Amino acid sequence: MKSGKISCLPINNIIESIALEETALSHILNAEGEKIQKALEKATSIDELLRVNGSVQCTITDITHLECILYDKLKLAINADCGGCPPIINKGLVGVFVYSCKTKFPLSNVSVKVYDQSSTLVGSGVTDANGIYFLGNLNNGVYTVVVKEITTGKEQSFTATIDETQKIVFKQICFESQTISGISLYVYECQKKIPLSNILVKLFDSSNNLIEQKTTDETGKYIKLGLPHDIYKLQMTNLTTSEVKEQFAEINENNKYVEKQECFSNATLLGVITVKTTICANCKPLAGIKVTITKGANVVDYGVTDANGQFKSQLLPLETYKVILFDTLTQVEQVRTVTLTQNNPNVSIEVCFTRCYNDYVNIKGIVTDCYGNRLCNALVTANGLDKRQTRTNDCGQYEINNLKVCNQFTVYAECKNQRSSVYVENNPVNKNYVCNIKIKLHSYSFGLSI
Repeated sequence: MKSGKISCLPINNIIESIALEETALSHILNAEGEKIQKALEKATSIDELLRVNGSVQCTITDITHLECILYDKLKLAINADCGGCPPIINKGLVGVFVYSCKTKFPLSNVSVKVYDQSSTLVGSGVTDANGIYFLGNLNNGVYTVVVKEITTGKEQSFTATIDETQKIVFKQICFESQTISGISLYVYECQKKIPLSNILVKLFDSSNNLIEQKTTDETGKYIKLGLPHDIYKLQMTNLTTSEVKEQFAEINENNKYVEKQECFSNATLLGVITVKTTICANCKPLAGIKVTITKGANVVDYGVTDANGQFKSQLLPLETYKVILFDTLTQVEQVRTVTLTQNNPNVSIEVCFTRCYNDYVNIKGIVTDCYGNRLCNALVTANGLDKRQTRTNDCGQYEINNLKVCNQFTVYAECKNQRSSVYVENNPVNKNYVCNIKIKLHSYSFGLSI
């Protein structure tokens, strides 16, 4: 019979993966903080700040759920019996994230070596595609981590102390080298010196093969990474004036990352409105929401949100627009006002809708009086998104099927000489619901005065 003990190596790998995920989550939280700072700088109304705050709250909620999973995962790994290995809680982990100081992109294949206090090599390897390297299963002690950029020979090091108070040490290191091959293009308006978004950029190789076509982002930038050594042509088109400009960029061993700039004169600035729709209860994307963008009485663009809950408008002049969002299921309409400006030509808005937990519910039960006697021929009414009625049978039983609901429904019963009793159910959790109604009040009494 096989033993219940397992190897320590998989457990260490699990803990390393947890540390990696925690590192990624820290970067996401940092980005959310920067989002709030940018919103405080550029927001023109309280509504815009509240929308950004709602988006950040959704992200933090998702991170919190993931943290709970990671915590349970860590507890299982720590408590696992790994057959004579030292307790996993006493082991440490050293990690490093290496990136380019210039481009801020991660650097892969960077050499990492870890030495103990006696200068003995205890582990080595290279950073992965995300610029990350981890070494686990380390005893308490002081370690020297040497990080070397192989292509240039540049080297950096740091000291990592593993003890009872600190089991994980993670550092970030950047190199000035250009180990990432690629092209960066910045396009701006010649007179005003402001970035131009939505300039169409086509990238061709030396054989005039189209590699990619893409528009510049809101900062006026176009970036393409991972290009082999070659001479490339950048063809830039101002979509409003049809003006075309070209530049060439050569990537070779001595110049792997090429930066270019181009400007257009008298450019008519355009912008884009991006809409994201979600379900209010869980922040999940909501597809199929009708989006209509108007300027005054004129419709300038329309469509529906895709599977990711997103809709992106065509290029629009920098003006103020009304964005009308309509949920065909619940017949709910929401309206937002969006202003495209030179400083903010591309605007994203996020709107949430209340959606049904169950589209339909089946209800059955019995109706009794205050003494527990079953009432036949009682009229039972169920209200959701629609209304259904039925009467109890000779046994006081009733059944209503396929009631269309959205988060709540009400059921009430009434019988001859008996007053009605209302039952309200919030957030139905299953399709088949048993709803027993007791009419608690006695029969009506009548008085006669002469």
